[in-house]
Amino acid sequence: MDRRPSTSKTALLAKNRLFSPQRDDLSMAQRMDISYLRAQAIARTYKLTAHDVTSLSPKFWAMYTDNIVAVDIAPMALLVIQYNLTRPELQPILQQIVDFEISLDAFSLESRTDIQDDGSFILNTPHDGAAKFMLPTVPLPEISLPKYAVVFARLFVKEEDRGIRPFVVQLSTAEVLKPGIRTRMLPGRVGAAPLSHSITWFDHVKLAPWACLGPLSKPNNFKAAFRAAIWRIGVGGLVLGAMGIPCVGVSAHILVRYSLRRHVISNGKAMRIINFRTQQIPILHALAQSFVMQAFMRASSTLKTYTDFTVDARVRAGIAAAAKVVMMMHIQGKNFCSQSCTQLSDRAGAQGHYRHNQIINIQECQDKLAKMGGQHRSDAFNRLILPRCKRLAAKEADLEQAVLDVYQAGIVKHSPGWFAIHAGMDASAQAALEDAAITAAMSHLERWLQWTGAQDYAIAPIVTGMQWDKFVRSLPLYSGADAVKRDVMTTRAKM
Repeated sequence: MDRRPSTSKTALLAKNRLFSPQRDDLSMAQRMDISYLRAQAIARTYKLTAHDVTSLSPKFWAMYTDNIVAVDIAPMALLVIQYNLTRPELQPILQQIVDFEISLDAFSLESRTDIQDDGSFILNTPHDGAAKFMLPTVPLPEISLPKYAVVFARLFVKEEDRGIRPFVVQLSTAEVLKPGIRTRMLPGRVGAAPLSHSITWFDHVKLAPWACLGPLSKPNNFKAAFRAAIWRIGVGGLVLGAMGIPCVGVSAHILVRYSLRRHVISNGKAMRIINFRTQQIPILHALAQSFVMQAFMRASSTLKTYTDFTVDARVRAGIAAAAKVVMMMHIQGKNFCSQSCTQLSDRAGAQGHYRHNQIINIQECQDKLAKMGGQHRSDAFNRLILPRCKRLAAKEADLEQAVLDVYQAGIVKHSPGWFAIHAGMDASAQAALEDAAITAAMSHLERWLQWTGAQDYAIAPIVTGMQWDKFVRSLPLYSGADAVKRDVMTTRAKM
């Protein structure tokens, strides 16, 4: 099977100083600035147009499966919030927008807008409990970027509730919040780059007549109109799943390179740790899973049908739901790719648990993606869907048999009891299936790594001896004299 590396568009960005590992002594504000600058750099590289966003073009999906995700997921979180703004009067705003946020509690949300005699709107938060949990609201003067949001609120016309509508709201200029808007920034999230999540209130905020992104008339079915207004949430679910794919490939690449250069002494001879089965199994499972998921996303019955707007909306929604379930299965903490990343970090020993070596950081990002993306329907549904991924990939993506064999072994390993009962495969047969698949796949390892296109994105110091030496030299150095000096100062402080 002839296959080109999965990513090349942002390879130069990954080598740019802007994308180098962040120092631990940076403030939250500095980290947020870096996230925005990185998001802008990625956006300039892909140059998505309004047509790309609204039509869900191949370039749109390519950005969210780019290996740059594995370098830093925070910029992608800023870029993932894209909305369909095709009306001419909104084009100037679209050219400025880096992110949109749907602030959505439920169908019963209480924020309200009242239409005025001149056609404008007044947006209000009726009480503190109706405040919006949003990102990113707080102005960032160093970035010099105005903030906009798509805010969902109830539309009232002469005190008549006409249902929920999305409204374009300018939150701030580059320096200050707009009048009537108050916000409190939340503390940073554990294990994630800060993105200025905030709690936001609106007090008589005036909106332009064109701010409403839906019709003003009262809908016949409020819930149906609401579902139509939030259809892009399905796109977001697919995107979150797709973003897990490059994370696995980059993690596997890092561990392979580390395992090739690390040796242990056996019978007086140096042996690379890649020769141990305990290293090979998680690496090859991770690679096979990432290839099958790439094929699943590219399959005509997935993206091609979903992006065909002539297909019934209910069919497209069903495809999105099924695809999202499969993708989330592969990035949830207890399953598949995320489990593989856990094993990958374990196989790197103590090195795998430091952020500067990427693997543990990628694992945390995958856990965040899984929580953001929602839960799967049931274990029975998972067992029915996952085996079909193999046939789908084999038929439509022309994946080579070695990839499919490893992936199949992973499915069996995930639910050994089910396959023992329903397929007559006892523990010995299941172990033999995996052993044969791993043995055959090892001869393809280097080629599979090239398929990931991860080389330029594996910035972890443990990848090469040269990178490791450079990293060690960059760490703070303490000598014996320093230790004595600190002891003296500590003694004086106690006195």
